[in-house]
Amino acid sequence: MRGSSPGTGVAESLLEALWFGEDDEEKPRDQAARGLALEIARIQALRPFPAAAQKLLRLLSDPGFERKEVNAVIEHDPSLAARTLAVANSPLFRSRLQCRTIDEATRRLGSKNLRDVAVGVAAMSMFREAPGVGTRIRDHSVGVAAVVRMLAELVIPAEASPLFLTGLLHDVGQLLLLQTEELRYDDDETFDDSTVLKEREALGYDHAVLGGLVMNLWRIPDPAAKIVGWHHQHAHALAEGGQVALMVALLRAADRIEPLLAARRELDEELVRQLGQDAAWSYAELSLGDLRQLWPVMVDARAEMLSALT
Repeated sequence: MRGSSPGTGVAESLLEALWFGEDDEEKPRDQAARGLALEIARIQALRPFPAAAQKLLRLLSDPGFERKEVNAVIEHDPSLAARTLAVANSPLFRSRLQCRTIDEATRRLGSKNLRDVAVGVAAMSMFREAPGVGTRIRDHSVGVAAVVRMLAELVIPAEASPLFLTGLLHDVGQLLLLQTEELRYDDDETFDDSTVLKEREALGYDHAVLGGLVMNLWRIPDPAAKIVGWHHQHAHALAEGGQVALMVALLRAADRIEPLLAARRELDEELVRQLGQDAAWSYAELSLGDLRQLWPVMVDARAEMLSALT
């Protein structure tokens, strides 16, 4: 690991809520916190949050926002406009008629979805040219966003939009680590809970906690940052309980399902059995019948969302 320049901005309240280092003689907690603060400072210098996303967050935080102002921000960025239109016309939001303008797209999405979709799409624009393994991580994140929204519609429909945003950004920490060249991943690496153990050993913290803290600094509304920060720490989420635990469980379920969707279109019964035994799936009280019914729809939704955003 290379050295870093000093930085500030770690959200202390979120640090207290998230695991980011083991208390031992080799890597004490304050050392892990310093390393994390330095990495966030580097990210802020190299990868500032997109101006369009900042403007959208500011406008959409006001319940009485003017749609014309929001439309103008999106239309000013041709890439953002094209992707917002594509998402609005995707299976997750589509009605009988296609949206042809940004105004039609923002009306279709509605105020409840608009913030999460527009901000998520704007944030992902930071990584539209992610090289090498970064492309795989980015595409996985887009697929997870599609899957977790569909799962949420079954379990907690009111949280489907925030979960779409957390799906898009759940591995933003990995993408940022690649951008700052603080950590490299093998091209054929399998990403799962073991990945975060390697990250913690190398850095003193993991990509989920880094992502959660950066989202907090970007002022993305709660509870998105905590859900991202905890998506490899289900036990911590379970201890908190409530909606946060359920949202983390759904994100973890989608995180596991997405690579399987990418690898196969057909769902066999052995795979049904394996997924049915997953703790996150069980916690969300999803049935194997739900999985069988949703599988072909999730395959198509994932493919269309990848086409829309990448």
